[in-house]
Amino acid sequence: MFRKTHIEVDLSAIVQNYRSLRTFIGKDVEFLAVVKANAYGHGDIEVARVLEMAGCIQFGVATIEEGVFLRSHGIKSDIIVLSGCGTAYVDTILEHRLTPVLSSYEIAHHFNQHLKTPLRVHLKVDTGMGRLGFHAETFLSQFQKIKDMDKLKIEGVMSHFGQAENYESERTLNQKESFLKIVEQFKNMGISIPYFHMANSAAVLYNLGVNLNMVRVGIALYGCSPDKNLLNRRSSLGLKPALKLVSSILSLKKFPKNAFISYGETFKTQRESFIASIPLGYADGWRRSLSNKGYVLVKGQRAPIVGVICMDLFMIDVTDIPGVRIGEEVVCIGSQGEDTIAASQIATWAGTINYEILCQFMPRIPRRHLT
Repeated sequence: MFRKTHIEVDLSAIVQNYRSLRTFIGKDVEFLAVVKANAYGHGDIEVARVLEMAGCIQFGVATIEEGVFLRSHGIKSDIIVLSGCGTAYVDTILEHRLTPVLSSYEIAHHFNQHLKTPLRVHLKVDTGMGRLGFHAETFLSQFQKIKDMDKLKIEGVMSHFGQAENYESERTLNQKESFLKIVEQFKNMGISIPYFHMANSAAVLYNLGVNLNMVRVGIALYGCSPDKNLLNRRSSLGLKPALKLVSSILSLKKFPKNAFISYGETFKTQRESFIASIPLGYADGWRRSLSNKGYVLVKGQRAPIVGVICMDLFMIDVTDIPGVRIGEEVVCIGSQGEDTIAASQIATWAGTINYEILCQFMPRIPRRHLT
């Protein structure tokens, strides 16, 4: 590794998070571990392997490509393609034993016509997300036609919250009511479906009452909170952030007062200053919107980010941190000494959410997976 910038992923923390959440939801509820987007930037193969060894038998991905990638690296458990599947990939889905989520009668009909052997599928209902899925009002009539298709084995019915973190909002309550009504209709009609699932991390942690017999957990599995109001619940369950972004000081220079730093004229030193350059930039996924915002940790102290974030570098002011040297460790996300900078803090400074911060780091940042 020539550039001293890397991501450390604590796989043991992810396994412990899984076990804590597994206990919290109860043994009668299936746990679907969401490992899409490279397991939220943590490494999908490595995460899926340790979770499979820990007993997880359901994984969720966004695309067929992600599912094929897991299969090609030896993952045996069920893989559900959550974000829908195009009608041109029936053979690929069969070959790699993927379970697609179907969102319309037309797609279901196409699959049934082109399948050579029966295939397990899940059906998605739009209860108010306004994205993929059957309309809730007409789903039952559509289902009656789909259930008689000889090549489709309906394994699950699912929906997705638009804002589960706002658990008391009218939209969330209406979505919950709409889905539970569908579940009750199935029960009254004597229709048995193995899995009904709607709860994501926020719904699980807020106990929204839709755990049913399967939950889909993503962000909480990696020790991060889907909402700032859930930090206490996260702590009470012992969920631990698993990702740490580490770099080092590449250059350390002394500048006089009134010196411009980085592109443009967005930052000018107000005193004689020691400015360090860090080999990490927006080409790595370190957002340009962090320019002149936020901090990193050096010697356990916070050093402010100064100047515009460059493609491959960014600068920090270490004037107030004595004894700093070239090669000094810089923690951008994670703990150093007694202080911690969480992905959620980075997200606040960057004007986004912690999900995006975790998912955006590019492959040129090597991952070290610690067990």
